[in-house]
Amino acid sequence: MDVSQPVMSAKSGVYLADGNLARATLEQHAAERGYHFVQVSGDAIHSKADLMEALKSALAFPDYFGRNWDALLDMLRDLSWLHARGHVLLISGLDSLAEHDRTAFETALEVFSDAARFWSVQMKDETPLIIYVQDAMPVKIAPSILAADFTQLGQQVRDAEAAGAELLHLDIMDGRFVPNISFGPLVVEAIRRVTSLPLDVHLMIIEPERYIERFVNAGATMINVHVETCPHLHRTIQQIKEAGVKVGVAINPHTSTEMIREILPEVDRVLVMTVNPGFGGQKLIPSTLPKVSHLRAMLTRPIEIGVDGGIDLRTAPDAVRAGANVLICGTSVFGASEGIAAAITHIRQVAKGR
Repeated sequence: MDVSQPVMSAKSGVYLADGNLARATLEQHAAERGYHFVQVSGDAIHSKADLMEALKSALAFPDYFGRNWDALLDMLRDLSWLHARGHVLLISGLDSLAEHDRTAFETALEVFSDAARFWSVQMKDETPLIIYVQDAMPVKIAPSILAADFTQLGQQVRDAEAAGAELLHLDIMDGRFVPNISFGPLVVEAIRRVTSLPLDVHLMIIEPERYIERFVNAGATMINVHVETCPHLHRTIQQIKEAGVKVGVAINPHTSTEMIREILPEVDRVLVMTVNPGFGGQKLIPSTLPKVSHLRAMLTRPIEIGVDGGIDLRTAPDAVRAGANVLICGTSVFGASEGIAAAITHIRQVAKGR
């Protein structure tokens, strides 16, 4: 794709691209021209304050203007304080700003246009500043069956579906890879009979390649395998694809994102364990969220990033801001005193900043 041409035109001198434009392509474009590439990350920029904080963090803006929106706009209009020859700015999440505050969105575009014109005219640079607006992926709520009341499993699955859950998460544990045993294909098959929701099967087991066909036949829509249990991960992923379902790769809290860099082009989702796997009801490990941001920055195409463990009303917004869009929620949904429907609604609302 020629990034010198706008995919979606906005104001003069501002180039907006949709989420299908690879980040790597934009980085290459910057490197070839000796530009400095900066990313403003976050798929939940809902307000002027969110945008200010993201820009301040990415561009190391001084804090003297505090939360003064006008001061920030003036600073953005005049980019002479930057020492780089050129500047490429990647902003993700402005589509969310457009949804929540259309006036702030239009003002931001106007200011970015001013900055682009300044850069191309005052700095004698023929290529204007590039504003890359990446489409935010929709937030999905995936109730985890492990936390359900199995004496009422069918009804609770129906309740979750009626409440708007986008998929169901099924944790398969073998007592070897993780210190717990959960359930197998027969339960998956039973759940398949009572819901039309996608069944997101998470194999926390040794030698998952031995059981892929059985879970696919039971009704799995997607199968997630752990990098830690797959010495031939590429082969296992191809086996899942050949079985006709989507594929995800999961990493434990201690596992570096670099362990899966080479396999990212092959998967539909990365599942980041935000607790040590094996038990429900644990608290989210805060150090796992920067891994989500790192993963989102690594991606060269839009794929899902899920977070699993300790996701509730308090942690869901942080997970989405980090770049996750699939929220695996167990106890916070099935154990909520307000009920399944209200819990799903409230988690979705806080995740979207409402």
